[in-house]
Amino acid sequence: MSRFLLVAALVLVSLAIVVATVWAQPNPLTSCWRWENPACGGAKALVCPGGDGSSIFVSIMDISGPPLAGATVTATITSPCDMVCAPITGVTNTVGQVWLNVAAGVNTPTPPCCVVMTEIVCMSTTIPWCPICAPPGGACVPIDSRDWISPDMNADCQVNPLDFSIFAVDWLGAACRTDYNCDIAINALDFTLFALHWLH
Repeated sequence: MSRFLLVAALVLVSLAIVVATVWAQPNPLTSCWRWENPACGGAKALVCPGGDGSSIFVSIMDISGPPLAGATVTATITSPCDMVCAPITGVTNTVGQVWLNVAAGVNTPTPPCCVVMTEIVCMSTTIPWCPICAPPGGACVPIDSRDWISPDMNADCQVNPLDFSIFAVDWLGAACRTDYNCDIAINALDFTLFALHWLH
């Protein structure tokens, strides 16, 4: 009899795990994402092929309430001038959080910045961008839209002399693509930030 109860208990536990896995679903009202280390007081994302610029913090909560662990999170970007050097994806940890490194360059054929639309998706659910995340706060939006800037300005996934030649064209001007500190002047401060990513 005790062997029967043990087998029955194991079956019930296995069934509960399967049901929990099948019914796990992100809650877009309690899940969110935000930019980490953005540029220009949060107005822009500074991305680099080395993935050491702005990153994305994501917090996923299950529709039943607890954090959703082990869930795949993917960032999709849309822009007429963007270029991602590596997939932007990750898996949530035990508290439902993941940090996504953005390894990217931005093709900027002219001095203006490139506006990029960023959508974070988890299990076919769009996760909103919120100015305050975990817990969500502020005016959240389904898709984030902002300028992306990069030291890789020809989007060849390298920061090299070709990018320096673009920087040199903008020197002492007011080009958005090379104004890394948003002071409306391309000068030594911007060169210092550019140099930090040299050969990434």
